[in-house]
Amino acid sequence: MLRLKDSLISNNKSLKKSFMYSGRASREEFFLFLYFQVVFVLFNLILIGLTSPLLNLLPASTKNIILIILSLPLIVYYVGLPFAFASLCARRLHDLGMSLKSLHILPFVAHKMGNKEVNAWGTPPRARPPPPPP
Repeated sequence: MLRLKDSLISNNKSLKKSFMYSGRASREEFFLFLYFQVVFVLFNLILIGLTSPLLNLLPASTKNIILIILSLPLIVYYVGLPFAFASLCARRLHDLGMSLKSLHILPFVAHKMGNKEVNAWGTPPRARPPPPPP
Protein backbone atom coordinates (compact mmCIF):
# COMPACT_ATOMS: atom_id res chain seq x y z
CA MET A 1 0.00 0.00 0.00
CA LEU A 2 1.33 3.42 -0.91
CA ARG A 3 1.99 5.71 2.00
CA LEU A 4 2.66 9.41 1.78
CA LYS A 5 5.76 9.05 3.97
CA ASP A 6 7.32 6.56 1.55
CA SER A 7 6.41 8.81 -1.33
CA LEU A 8 8.07 11.81 0.33
CA ILE A 9 11.26 9.82 0.96
CA SER A 10 11.33 8.55 -2.63
CA ASN A 11 10.65 12.03 -3.98
CA ASN A 12 13.49 13.44 -1.89
CA LYS A 13 15.89 10.77 -3.20
CA SER A 14 14.85 11.43 -6.79
CA LEU A 15 15.21 15.18 -6.45
CA LYS A 16 18.70 14.76 -4.97
CA LYS A 17 19.63 12.73 -8.07
CA SER A 18 18.13 15.25 -10.52
CA PHE A 19 21.24 15.51 -12.66
CA MET A 20 22.53 11.96 -12.18
CA TYR A 21 21.75 9.86 -15.24
CA SER A 22 23.89 6.88 -14.29
CA GLY A 23 22.76 4.08 -12.04
CA ARG A 24 19.39 2.43 -11.66
CA ALA A 25 15.99 3.29 -10.16
CA SER A 26 13.58 0.68 -8.86
CA ARG A 27 10.00 0.53 -10.00
CA GLU A 28 8.94 1.49 -6.47
CA GLU A 29 11.05 4.66 -6.60
CA PHE A 30 9.61 5.52 -10.01
CA PHE A 31 5.96 5.09 -9.07
CA LEU A 32 6.29 6.70 -5.64
CA PHE A 33 7.77 9.74 -7.35
CA LEU A 34 4.79 9.92 -9.71
CA TYR A 35 2.38 9.35 -6.81
CA PHE A 36 3.88 12.27 -4.88
CA GLN A 37 3.56 14.56 -7.90
CA VAL A 38 -0.17 13.82 -8.15
CA VAL A 39 -0.72 14.36 -4.41
CA PHE A 40 1.31 17.59 -4.44
CA VAL A 41 -0.62 19.08 -7.37
CA LEU A 42 -4.01 18.05 -5.99
CA PHE A 43 -3.19 19.49 -2.56
CA ASN A 44 -2.14 22.83 -4.03
CA LEU A 45 -5.11 23.03 -6.39
CA ILE A 46 -7.55 22.21 -3.59
CA LEU A 47 -5.88 24.82 -1.38
CA ILE A 48 -6.21 27.45 -4.09
CA GLY A 49 -9.79 26.37 -4.84
CA LEU A 50 -10.85 26.53 -1.21
CA THR A 51 -9.36 29.96 -0.64
CA SER A 52 -10.83 31.50 -3.81
CA PRO A 53 -14.28 32.23 -2.33
CA LEU A 54 -12.63 33.98 0.60
CA LEU A 55 -10.38 35.93 -1.73
CA ASN A 56 -13.37 37.20 -3.69
CA LEU A 57 -14.20 39.33 -0.66
CA LEU A 58 -10.90 41.19 -1.00
CA PRO A 59 -9.97 43.91 -3.50
CA ALA A 60 -8.75 42.64 -6.87
CA SER A 61 -5.11 43.69 -6.40
CA THR A 62 -4.86 41.99 -2.99
CA LYS A 63 -6.60 38.88 -4.34
CA ASN A 64 -4.12 38.61 -7.22
CA ILE A 65 -1.12 38.98 -4.90
CA ILE A 66 -2.41 36.24 -2.58
CA LEU A 67 -3.12 33.92 -5.54
CA ILE A 68 0.40 34.45 -6.81
CA ILE A 69 1.80 33.62 -3.37
CA LEU A 70 -0.36 30.47 -3.18
CA SER A 71 0.75 29.43 -6.69
CA LEU A 72 4.45 30.00 -6.06
CA PRO A 73 5.16 26.49 -4.67
CA LEU A 74 3.67 24.96 -7.82
CA ILE A 75 5.65 27.25 -10.10
CA VAL A 76 8.98 26.78 -8.33
CA TYR A 77 8.53 23.05 -7.97
CA TYR A 78 7.55 22.42 -11.56
CA VAL A 79 10.34 24.50 -13.04
CA GLY A 80 12.84 21.99 -11.63
CA LEU A 81 10.69 18.88 -11.99
CA PRO A 82 11.52 18.03 -15.64
CA PHE A 83 15.19 17.54 -14.73
CA ALA A 84 14.40 15.15 -11.91
CA PHE A 85 11.85 13.26 -14.00
CA ALA A 86 14.19 12.89 -16.99
CA SER A 87 16.90 11.53 -14.72
CA LEU A 88 14.47 9.14 -13.04
CA CYS A 89 13.22 7.87 -16.41
CA ALA A 90 16.77 7.23 -17.59
CA ARG A 91 17.65 5.36 -14.39
CA ARG A 92 14.40 3.33 -14.60
CA LEU A 93 15.28 2.27 -18.15
CA HIS A 94 18.74 1.29 -16.94
CA ASP A 95 17.15 -0.94 -14.29
CA LEU A 96 15.20 -2.66 -17.06
CA GLY A 97 18.42 -3.19 -19.03
CA MET A 98 17.58 -0.61 -21.71
CA SER A 99 19.36 2.49 -22.88
CA LEU A 100 17.87 5.97 -23.17
CA LYS A 101 17.11 5.23 -26.82
CA SER A 102 14.14 3.18 -25.54
CA LEU A 103 12.52 6.17 -23.82
CA HIS A 104 9.48 6.00 -26.09
CA ILE A 105 8.44 2.61 -24.65
CA LEU A 106 8.87 3.56 -20.99
CA PRO A 107 5.12 4.01 -20.34
CA PHE A 108 4.60 0.42 -21.44
CA VAL A 109 7.47 -1.21 -19.54
CA ALA A 110 7.87 0.92 -16.38
CA HIS A 111 5.74 -1.50 -14.38
CA LYS A 112 7.99 -4.50 -15.11
CA MET A 113 10.45 -5.88 -12.59
CA GLY A 114 14.02 -4.75 -13.10
CA ASN A 115 16.95 -7.07 -13.64
CA LYS A 116 18.11 -8.65 -10.40
CA GLU A 117 21.62 -9.10 -11.74
CA VAL A 118 24.32 -6.51 -12.21
CA ASN A 119 24.05 -4.96 -15.66
CA ALA A 120 25.96 -2.31 -17.61
CA TRP A 121 24.50 0.46 -15.44
CA GLY A 122 25.33 -0.95 -12.03
CA THR A 123 23.97 -3.10 -9.26
CA PRO A 124 20.23 -3.53 -8.66
CA PRO A 125 18.72 -0.66 -6.65
CA ARG A 126 17.59 -2.97 -3.87
CA ALA A 127 20.83 -4.90 -3.63
CA ARG A 128 22.54 -4.76 -0.28
CA PRO A 129 26.01 -3.28 -0.38
CA PRO A 130 28.78 -5.78 0.29
CA PRO A 131 30.05 -5.81 3.87
CA PRO A 132 33.19 -3.77 4.50
CA PRO A 133 36.44 -5.73 4.56
CA PRO A 134 37.69 -6.64 8.05
